[in-house]
Amino acid sequence: MGKVKQWTKEDESWLINNYGTVNFGEILIKLGRTKKSVVVKLSRLGVTKRFWTKEKEGVLIDNYHLGRVHCANLLNITPTRVSTKVRHLGLFVRNVVDIDEYKSEVGSYILGLLWADGYVNKINNYIALTVTKEDGLNLKDLFLNLGDNWKIYENDRTKYKGKNSITIGLTSPELSEFLKRMDYANKSTVGADKILEFLPKNSHPHFFRGLIDGDGCFYFNSRNSCRQFTIASSYDQDWGYLERWLVGLGVKYTVNRYKKRNKNTGKINAYSTVRVLGGEILKLGLIYDQYDNIGLKRKYDKFIEIEESYDNKSL
Repeated sequence: MGKVKQWTKEDESWLINNYGTVNFGEILIKLGRTKKSVVVKLSRLGVTKRFWTKEKEGVLIDNYHLGRVHCANLLNITPTRVSTKVRHLGLFVRNVVDIDEYKSEVGSYILGLLWADGYVNKINNYIALTVTKEDGLNLKDLFLNLGDNWKIYENDRTKYKGKNSITIGLTSPELSEFLKRMDYANKSTVGADKILEFLPKNSHPHFFRGLIDGDGCFYFNSRNSCRQFTIASSYDQDWGYLERWLVGLGVKYTVNRYKKRNKNTGKINAYSTVRVLGGEILKLGLIYDQYDNIGLKRKYDKFIEIEESYDNKSL
């Protein structure tokens, strides 16, 4: 049996000073010892792994307001580990949001999309929307390029016989409070007048493009020459803001409210729609003038298909 290598004071001192900062494998090589030998010595010395030095805590304190992902990259750790330390230090991570950025074309589009499909939590300042995976991949760069630390999460629903989806979310007290003031927490019954007043007139087309990408549908059937556009919401939706926009474009439309009983469950399904038919749809082209890759291309392509059907005189 070989002679057991004795620990020197120098070995112990080096281990105490470097454990937690030097890779464990490198420690074994440096000291020429087995994993078990080092673990036992650490236990006897009462040494625990200490990542958070005063210097690293200082880095976190100075940068936490820029978001946990930014801090994680600075410290070369996971965002979850940042969140844990932030709670221990009693800090509050908040994403820096410049509300005026949402007056841009991209920002206005996102505000329209959030009006259609977004969710604002009234308690924890979380803002999110969930879309199909295909649409999410199409939209994610718009959110990420806005610079507000929007997070992208993929949801696997195949095991529930559903379709995969993507959730785009952000926790921000500033943006959350702003959206609440703009009636986003009550948007199923009120109109979008406040947010349209906030946005400059030249950004309104992008807001309505986002609204249409969320709740609108272009339909074309060449066999029976059926062309229609519909946008749907709750039964009590105040469509006044959309009606005024359509009137301004000279578009003829109808507003319909439905209450239908489900034959299987007996529950009443209540909803309302705004419908535009035939050639009147072409007047909506304002939202796609000089199309700039902001939005869902599949909706744009369907509009172009309807437009070209008239160019080809396939009435």
